[in-house]
Amino acid sequence: MIDLKTLSLIDDRLRAILPHNATTPFGGISVLLCGDFFQLPPVGGRALYSSVCVGPDVIKGQHLYRKFDRTVRLIQIMRQRGDDDISVHFRAALGELREGRLSKEGWELFCTRVANQLSPDEVSTFNDALRLYFTRDEVNNWNIQYLTRLNIPIKILAAINRGRDAEKATEEEADNLPNRIYICIGARVMLSTNLWTDMGLVNGSMGTVVDLTWEAGQDPNTTLPFAILIRFDEYSGPVFPGCDAGIVPVFTELNRFDYKSAPCTRMQFPLRLAYAITVHKSQGLTLSKVVLNLATKEHALGLSYVAVSQVKTLQGLLFECSFDYDHFRLKETSTFKDRVLDVLVRNRQVI
Repeated sequence: MIDLKTLSLIDDRLRAILPHNATTPFGGISVLLCGDFFQLPPVGGRALYSSVCVGPDVIKGQHLYRKFDRTVRLIQIMRQRGDDDISVHFRAALGELREGRLSKEGWELFCTRVANQLSPDEVSTFNDALRLYFTRDEVNNWNIQYLTRLNIPIKILAAINRGRDAEKATEEEADNLPNRIYICIGARVMLSTNLWTDMGLVNGSMGTVVDLTWEAGQDPNTTLPFAILIRFDEYSGPVFPGCDAGIVPVFTELNRFDYKSAPCTRMQFPLRLAYAITVHKSQGLTLSKVVLNLATKEHALGLSYVAVSQVKTLQGLLFECSFDYDHFRLKETSTFKDRVLDVLVRNRQVI
C-alpha cells in the first residue's frame, strides 16, 4: 500500500539510522515487500510498479523498487475456504475478477446474490451487515440515514482544533481524526487507530456504543466526553474498573499535522460510524456478511475485486442492485498496463 515516494523516504531514514552503510540501499538491511498489487493502489501517490515518475523522491523510489530481484508467491487462499461446489466456484470467480477477466459464468454467480433475486427473509438477515461503498458521500449518507432510523437522540462531537484553518482539514489530512462525529447510544462504530494491538483493538475493530461519560463539572453541551464506552465485538481482554465485561473506554487522541504548511492539532475520538465504510477502508478486514453496490463506476483499479473479496462466503454477499456484465469489462488504463508489465517481470523472479 506504500507508494514510490514513501519507499524513497524509508530508504533515507534507514541510511540515516545506519551511517556506516549510508551508501547502500536501505542502510544495508534486508527488506521484504509484502502485499498484493491487485488490491487498491495507494491514494495520492504512485504505485511501486508505476512507470510514470515525476520528482526526485519518486524517481529514486522507482530505482529502489527495481532492485528487488526475488519473488515468493503465496497461493493458498485463507479467507474463502471450503471444498463444496459453491465455494470452489466463488473462489474461481474472485480469481477472474482479481485479474480483470470475469467470465459470464462468474458474473451469473454474483447475480444470484442481488437483492431482488433473494427472498425477503434472506435479505432481512443483512439489515445490520456492514455496507461497502466506492465513495465517501455514499458512506456518509448511509451512516446518517441508518443512525436516524434508530430514533435515539444524537450527539455531535466537534473536534478541538488548533492552528490556522485546522477545522478545514479532512479526516485523512488530520491523521484519521474527523472534525465531527455523529454518535448515540447503540451506534455501531469502528476504531480508526491501533488502540491495544495485543488485545485485538486495532484500526478497523468494530463495536457498539454503550454510554458517553463526562467528568464532574463538565458541560456536555460544550465539551467533549471524558470517554466513550464501547462493547467491541472481538474483545476478550481484562475488565476495566467500573465497566462490565467486554466494555472498553475509548478516550480522545491529540494528533499533530500540517495543513497548508501551517502546524495544527486536532483532539477527537478515534472513531467513525460503522454502518458503512469505503472499500478503501475495508482493506484487510474479513467479513461474514457485507452489502455492496457494484453498479457505480469504479474510480480506482481493483475496487470491485477488493469489495467482493472481503467476505468469506458467497452466501455472505448481498448486492443492493443488479449490475451489467459490461461493468467488469477490462479497462486497459496506464495503471493497468504498468501492473501487467510488473507481473511479467516478477513471474521471472519467482523462487
